[in-house]
Amino acid sequence: MQSRLATDSTGRCSDSERIAADARTLGLEIATSAEIFQLRHVAAALFDEPIASAEVFDSVNRLTGASVFGYRPGGELQGMYATIPLRSEGVCRLKEGLFDGLHVDLDLVARAGEAPAAHYLWGWAAVNSRVARELVIAFHELRRALFWALPIYARLTADAGARVAKRMEYLPCPDARDPTLSMCAAFPSYEAAAL
Repeated sequence: MQSRLATDSTGRCSDSERIAADARTLGLEIATSAEIFQLRHVAAALFDEPIASAEVFDSVNRLTGASVFGYRPGGELQGMYATIPLRSEGVCRLKEGLFDGLHVDLDLVARAGEAPAAHYLWGWAAVNSRVARELVIAFHELRRALFWALPIYARLTADAGARVAKRMEYLPCPDARDPTLSMCAAFPSYEAAAL
């Protein structure tokens, strides 16, 4: 499938305005502070596991300029995903099992304009399987265009998350102490990402 997005030549995009514009092309919007409370409520209703507070999601989103995305097909909020662009130290902490996704240490987060070492798929929720599929497609297209040179990490604890991640080619992270940590490797080139 041909991408609707122009490929970032570095594969490490940290331009929050570019990320926001490309996300809009895919039907995603960077969440406002008020929307984050609603998005977190949607996520909390779908999962039995603890998730970060709305204040934590909002702090990371304000720091990066583009971390929490809402999905509104037909105008109604039906899904969200959140990623954290990590500095090298954040990747090390993640692999060591010391990264706290509930109380994020903001010193580990790459700021807007700062090239990240990786992305951490921090939150994901959809009201039904159709919306989940659409979110997966949008996330993967954004990744192939803007973040192709970065590994993407995720903790796969819910059965549904593990099934989706398998389709997205996430594999157990071989050098991690946390057995739930998986990663989707970086593409070797932007030509490979565009295929």
